[in-house]
Amino acid sequence: METFRKYYQYEVVEGARREAHERLPITAFREALANSLIHRLWDVAGDVQVSMFEDRIEITSPGPLPEELSEEEYWNRRVSICRNPVLADVFLKLHIIERFGTGTLRIKEAYEEYLQQPRFEQTEHYLTITLPVIDIPMDLSLDEKAVLGAMNSSMSLNRNEVQALTGMERSKAIRTLNSLIEKGLIEKYGEAKATQYKKT
Repeated sequence: METFRKYYQYEVVEGARREAHERLPITAFREALANSLIHRLWDVAGDVQVSMFEDRIEITSPGPLPEELSEEEYWNRRVSICRNPVLADVFLKLHIIERFGTGTLRIKEAYEEYLQQPRFEQTEHYLTITLPVIDIPMDLSLDEKAVLGAMNSSMSLNRNEVQALTGMERSKAIRTLNSLIEKGLIEKYGEAKATQYKKT
């Protein structure tokens, strides 16, 4: 938690007040971390891994989902089969978790106001929760969201490609791209037909 606060929280002075800001929701991080310990398999030689990047945090715990649960039930419903009930009870009494079976829903709720969303993945041996940095708020137009959705952090597009992916006409695509540039969410490079757009 100290490392999280050091790199993913900061303060901004607004007038005479100092406001705390988060680069990703601390509630989601705390829930994902607690889940990884409570639901992990302890009889395998593996560790919970917390990987911190500039644009995300990945938390991976040993062990797949319990056989009795489907992915849809675990990620999207208030259904939980606790592998370590004693540990879960301790976490509950210490107020590290609030209720059993609500961890993944609380993680999703922490991201409701943002364009970026957490990602839940499982393999035969591990569960991974990816928490993205929340630099892009939800107060964007539908057109702006459509353009951002057509791009990813490793991809650049020209205007024709943006139009093809979003179904926009030329004038609307240009207006939307310029608006996103003004908001600092994408950058433009190149000239004329070689002009490309990419997320910042």
